[in-house]
Amino acid sequence: MNPTKITPEEYLSAVKLGQNLTNKQRLKFAALFIVTAIASITSWKLGNITVAGGLFGGAVGCFIGHWIQRLYILKFKAKKIYKQQKFLHEPFSYDWSPDGLLVTSDTSSCLTPWSHFVRWRENKDVVLLYHSDCLFQILPKSIFTSQESEQKLRSYIEPVQNA
Repeated sequence: MNPTKITPEEYLSAVKLGQNLTNKQRLKFAALFIVTAIASITSWKLGNITVAGGLFGGAVGCFIGHWIQRLYILKFKAKKIYKQQKFLHEPFSYDWSPDGLLVTSDTSSCLTPWSHFVRWRENKDVVLLYHSDCLFQILPKSIFTSQESEQKLRSYIEPVQNA
């Protein structure tokens, strides 16, 4: 594969994708919201307006805070981290085989067996291969030179849990 650099836009896309909630997490938050709503309504009907208002305000505040962080703060944080991580500015070559994912640059080379990845995710810009819940390898989709090269990678990552 031809060497390619991860752009700031691809890095931001990867960070946003990495912070997307899984379906299981969405269900947990929905259940928590429903329980909070029921507790707030019950408190209000029992005449305890202070508790009802606190529960309602807390739920709304969490929701608004999440979206402010996601839409505004994350962009600035990702931009700062991209500038700090010098290896992201180097061109990388990606290659895959039954043995694993080989990533090489001028300063490093690493072959990671497919069995070391715990899950993967993708969006229109990147594929993320997770080493753990907090650490992922970014593969910009610009590395795919053909539909066949993308399908070959998919054949290797399909057995890994898709989150």
